[in-house]
This record gives sequence, structure tokens and C-alpha cells, in this order.
Amino acid sequence: MGERSGVISRKCPAKILAEAIIIGLTTLQCVKPDGKISTRNGGFSLGLLKQSAMCGHLAAVISFCRYFDEDVELQQLLDGKISAVNMLELELNDFRSVYQLPEDHWCSATAKDIIASENGTTGLQHQLYDCLIEKDVTAFVEDETVGSVEKARRGALQGTEAGAFLLATPKGDCKFLSKHFQTACLLRLGLPQPFIEPGTKCSCGGVIDAYGHHLARCNRGGERTERHDAIVRTLRQLACRAGIKCSYNPVGCFSNPSTNSDGEVITFGNLRPDLRLFMGGSVVGLKEDNRDVVADVRITDSTGPSQIGKGIPRAEKEKIGKYGLASDANGLVFAPLVIEMLGQFSEKTNHFVNSLVHTLWEKEPELFPESVLLRYWRKRLSSVLQRYNALSLMARYQRATPATNGTDCVFDESRNDNIVAMCNV
Repeated sequence: MGERSGVISRKCPAKILAEAIIIGLTTLQCVKPDGKISTRNGGFSLGLLKQSAMCGHLAAVISFCRYFDEDVELQQLLDGKISAVNMLELELNDFRSVYQLPEDHWCSATAKDIIASENGTTGLQHQLYDCLIEKDVTAFVEDETVGSVEKARRGALQGTEAGAFLLATPKGDCKFLSKHFQTACLLRLGLPQPFIEPGTKCSCGGVIDAYGHHLARCNRGGERTERHDAIVRTLRQLACRAGIKCSYNPVGCFSNPSTNSDGEVITFGNLRPDLRLFMGGSVVGLKEDNRDVVADVRITDSTGPSQIGKGIPRAEKEKIGKYGLASDANGLVFAPLVIEMLGQFSEKTNHFVNSLVHTLWEKEPELFPESVLLRYWRKRLSSVLQRYNALSLMARYQRATPATNGTDCVFDESRNDNIVAMCNV
């Protein structure tokens, strides 16, 4: 992967993708300090591969040592010269010598105490890794020197799912064109888009900024609908793979009316949710509930002037206000699925996806670990979202500029549609 005509190529192994992204961005002279933050905290994990590998190694040693009694010599593995306790103590000393751990950190305890600890082995690598980048993450998320819009942008980048597209294998729904991947990376970093000339007028009459904020929010064109529909289709595919019958844009879900406190009849004939999962109550956490689930998706933007930092709760409230009463009147369960434009999922969306993946895993538990399936679907959803973000920005800019900025259009400087006649002059 490298810089090619100002465009980042994406043909490289997924393991080194995060590092390669930064190398490519460096050639474009647009690396920001948050590049060193981990992907699940809003960055690109620049320079963190060594720390991550070291934390993974130590976590593996701790997990291994807990299978043995502290006094048993590991003769076959270590020629009988060292016990599990001594081996772990050596590893801990190496780790402590490289990184300054807080005094109260559990890794500061003796090897004997760590082996005897009742804490499970799941998540050990994250526990070690998080303490190493805690200062950088705190400084990034709680930076008092930035404005409310930038804080909202950084908040919308939080979560494993937000940066999942960075580590996805470029195949199928996870495949980007190089120019689209570059646009998605710059959008994530909050940097100017190189294809936008600041001050250009949009077809709606507004001024297009260098970052593409106006293009992302403009109501002209159908790009936002295409992005929304792409996410809905991906969620439907996940539900179908999990063995749940799922209909897209179903009709007649809310045929039964309701009455308000004044006795007035309220009808819902015009409402159509995005998805209907038949007998899918368990997907939203209702055990032994065989009611159908209706879901509606919203892609929101917490950096917008009217909802700075409040995009997800506001969108959920609006969705519940629109579909809640209608669902109750028709014996349905409603699930508002809200996703930030920059990638963060709402809690309800995360639960919805996790439940579908768990249902899928239960059908063939020997095929793949559940964690592998969950990572795959997060990467797929994240890739679809960011690819359509990039497509939306580029398509809108391309459509807006010829119509409103100058009279030249391709070869036709006079805006005469008869190009053949011009060429014969």
C-alpha cells in the first residue's frame, strides 16, 4: 500500500492496514495527533502494533500459567529449569520495564497472586492494552481546547464498530475504491477533502466547505437514501443468515388503529418501517416472546448545528414517537436502530446486531467462534456505511459544481449542448 497519484491504494494484508493507512496519509501531509489512538477510540492505531502484540503475549502467558499448579515444573516445555510462577515473573518484569504502569494496576501484583486470581482469562489483552493508551484516549476525548462540534465528532468515533472498516479485508461489501477509502479516512480524521475547492456553491445555494460537512447534510439528491437503504439491506441479510424471516419495507404492519386519551381514533396506515422480523422478539432481548419485531434505521450526525453531541438520543426519541404507539396497538415490538454517520452504533443497535449474530452462531457453533462472526458483521456494516459516505460526498460535489460554478462543462465552454457542431467549427 502506498501513495499513488494522491490516492491511497488499499491492496495490503488486513493485519498492517492501520499502519499502512497512516503511511499513505503521511504522504498527503495530513496526519493528525489522534492517529496514535486505537481504532475503537477514534484513531488509527499508529505505532500501537508493538504494544498490542506485547499485551497479547503477556495475556497468553498468564492464561497458560493458570492451567498449572504453581509448584509444578514445566519440564517438557522448559527443560525443568523454571516453574510457571518464575516464567510469568520474568515476563512481568519485562513488561514493567518497558511501560510505566499505575501502582494500583493488577499487573503490578506478584506472579503468584496473578495466577491465583479468580479473574477470568477473557479480555486480559484489552485490560493490559487499555492502561497503556488511557492517557492518550482521555486527552483525545476530553480535550478542553477544542470546540463543541469537534468534541461531538470525536465522540461519534468511539466504539469498536466505528473503526471496523479500517481492518476489514477488502472483499465483497468491504471493498473500497482507493479514492473512496481515502475520502473515508479523511472524514474520520476531520481533515479537508482534497477534491473540494472551498467556497464552491452547492446546487441548493449553500456554500460547500472543505471538510464536506455541507455535502453530508444537504437535502438535495438521493444519496442519503441510498446510504440508508444499503445499511437496511445489510441488516436484512444478517437476519436472514440467522434464520429469521425478514421482510423489507413491509406494508400493512400497522393496520389496527389506536385511540388517544380524548377518545380520538388514530390510524397508522401510511407508516412503513424498514424491516419486519417475524417471531423475532428474542432479538431485542425478550425471552420466549414470539411477537414480530419492526425496526427502522436512522443515520444521524451529532456534529450538526441542531443536535451537537445529541444525535443518537434525539433520533431514538423521534423514532419511538413515530412508531411506538403504532407498534403497541398492533402487538409488535419496535426497535429504533440509530447509527452515527462516523460509525458509532447506539446501544439498541449494538444489542440488535449482537443478538442476530448470537442467533446465527447458535445454528452452527462449530463452524466459527461467535467473536469472529461478530467482528465480520461489524466490519461489513462499517464498510458499507463509510463507503456510501464517501460516495455521497463525491457524487454530490460532482453534481453540484458544473451546474452552479462557471459556464465551462467538459469540452463545451459555451454550455451549448451541440458539441458535435462546436467541434466542426
